[in-house]
Amino acid sequence: MKRSEKLELFNEQLANYREATKNTEMGSAMQKFAASLKLVNDRIESEEKQEEEWPKERKFKTPDGDICVIWGNKFHNWEGPAYIPGGNNKLAEYHLYGIQYSFEEWKEMKKQWEGLPWYKTPAILADAGTARN
Repeated sequence: MKRSEKLELFNEQLANYREATKNTEMGSAMQKFAASLKLVNDRIESEEKQEEEWPKERKFKTPDGDICVIWGNKFHNWEGPAYIPGGNNKLAEYHLYGIQYSFEEWKEMKKQWEGLPWYKTPAILADAGTARN
């Protein structure tokens, strides 16, 4: 018997048992437990589905003239300021993943983001031949 057939048989037997015992205390407790377990499983599945979806960047302008760049419901922009109140660049705010940084901090974070990874730096590659036996 295949696994799917076994599962189908088990579910059929369980449904029959629940039907036979639905008017007893144990049967009503099982029904309540099954209903709450289904709610928990549905919530877990919906959260897993949301985690799988990659957030999209949205840029929009409010009626007040504010310019906002949002990624995953948080202010975020690697390209420049994530929030510009009234379109005035002097008051611009720099955010990464919802955390506000000063311009200097944001610039430093961006510098660290760009460039070669540590394992491709010339100093490491130069020493790579000496480590071999």
